[in-house]
Amino acid sequence: MNMLYLISEQYLPLIIIAALVGFFGVVVIIIILVRRKFSALQIKKEEKNEEELIQEELDRILVPIEDEKINQEMAADAQKVLLDEQKKKAAQKVEVKTTKEDK
Repeated sequence: MNMLYLISEQYLPLIIIAALVGFFGVVVIIIILVRRKFSALQIKKEEKNEEELIQEELDRILVPIEDEKINQEMAADAQKVLLDEQKKKAAQKVEVKTTKEDK
């Protein structure tokens, strides 16, 4: 009897840890089985396409600018960028035509 007491005292922390892991394992298994059994408890996800999710995120983050001066400057900058892109595309087309004619 005395020997059994020493062995159990030596392994008491391991027995406690094993009991806790076993208990929580049983709880998890019960939760999984209950969720499978009752579909009302399942979490339903709203499926949205990627564009809607991106637009919602941008609307949440971005703040509209209400200053007219800044809006005009931004519009002017946007037009400059568009013109620069159009010029680059036109230059690329000219380069492609000249290289084809050279061959």
